[in-house]
Amino acid sequence: MPTTHKVKPSLPNKGQHKLSVLDESQALKPVTAALVFDYRIDETRLAKAIEQLLSLYPFLSGSLRTKPFRIELDQSGIQLVVSKSHQRPSAAFGSNNRITDLRPQLEWTQLNHQRRVLLAVELVHFACGGSGLKVSTIHAVFDARALMHFVSLLAKCFVDGSVPDCSGPSVDRAVVRATGPPEQLLHHNEYRYHIGWFTALFKYLEVLWHAMVVFLVLPRNAFTPREFSVPATACQMIHFTAPQLKALKSVLSKTTSPHAVAQVPYVSTQDCLTALIVALITRARSTRANIGPLVAINTTVNGRTRLDPQIPSNYSGNATLYANSRYPTNMFLWPRDSRVRKEASARGLATIARGIRKSVLGMTPSYCQDAINVLATKNAVVKFPHNLSVDSEFGPDVLVSSWCGSGLMEGIDFGGGRPVYAGPSVLNEDGSIVLLNSCDGKAERGVDVVVCLRPEDAVNFFAELEEEWVKEILELQLE
Repeated sequence: MPTTHKVKPSLPNKGQHKLSVLDESQALKPVTAALVFDYRIDETRLAKAIEQLLSLYPFLSGSLRTKPFRIELDQSGIQLVVSKSHQRPSAAFGSNNRITDLRPQLEWTQLNHQRRVLLAVELVHFACGGSGLKVSTIHAVFDARALMHFVSLLAKCFVDGSVPDCSGPSVDRAVVRATGPPEQLLHHNEYRYHIGWFTALFKYLEVLWHAMVVFLVLPRNAFTPREFSVPATACQMIHFTAPQLKALKSVLSKTTSPHAVAQVPYVSTQDCLTALIVALITRARSTRANIGPLVAINTTVNGRTRLDPQIPSNYSGNATLYANSRYPTNMFLWPRDSRVRKEASARGLATIARGIRKSVLGMTPSYCQDAINVLATKNAVVKFPHNLSVDSEFGPDVLVSSWCGSGLMEGIDFGGGRPVYAGPSVLNEDGSIVLLNSCDGKAERGVDVVVCLRPEDAVNFFAELEEEWVKEILELQLE
């Protein structure tokens, strides 16, 4: 049985911690990090390190309040859960398997995130002698990069036995603020829900029908909130080697027309890999009746370096912005005829990759500031979940995040070495993609891609992954 502790700061804190418009825009969207080590982490030292670190993060011991949106410093504390598992994750993550199912390997306790707990830390002791560490919170508290910074400071505090002398977090949320009315309201597709009224009505009726079934038909003991909060998903991790990524980028670069190169002078390896994964997902979803005529991709970007003036790299709030690009669904559905397959797939992927890069390059300081101004404009945006325009869970769209080059793998050490896995815990949001450095912590060795899909789509996804056109594009057999 897991044991739960409340870790509170040694010195009381009173007052309020104001939050930014970006914090509010995706307040309850979860953000998690999971790390697996091949050595044991002592729970007593971990609890002490958390207590010491609260002196740098006083708002973590508060609770979320609205009207106005803020955190009340009320000594709620951080939730620490310690449990045991019979799993042996080091064997799976240390293998050369191309596809790894994260769900059985990370047997985390299902935490009940109460409103009064802003951050939860779970320590799992595995039968092999290793440990797993999972940190869970919401975007009102941290974005992924701020969460990584918190975990890195936690590791230093754990090893040194005291608060590290290095620069702590920047906790002033006022650095992210609106500067006036938006100038390009209709151009911010990342925050504008783009489905038609008929589809919106259908989705509303679908949710209403499920609610009636749950509360009127099923017995009360059959209802658990977690089961009905999100659709069932399958979370998988696929590894792409450095030669495969190099081949992919080379093929897509050679296929691009001079006019496209003039508009977008370059594409990154991540752009090319994202285009391939989104194509596989769209082809897997093409059997659905509600696939839709467009596929939208929201690519997360770090607003810390894109605003002018730049906000501190150790900023502790949510600074996630989104680069939005859209494509006709038919662009992903090239024919299976072997005579035109490779050329059509390469041409389609090259167009998508340059579209992704164009959307990222469009995230200029003025555009990013205007996005914040849009979110600060009352009633300017229809507030669907998380304020994002992508319809990933029930529709055709995709949400892409990259943790590559974040330092999560290289900079975290609890005294026995770097983790054998570092990245998000099991995702539960259909249509989510996360790019990670390989488990050895060296980006040049390849990239791991975590893909979250509905089970029926996941089966089609991996069938597409084994198709000949993928092998032709990569020019190598997938490992």
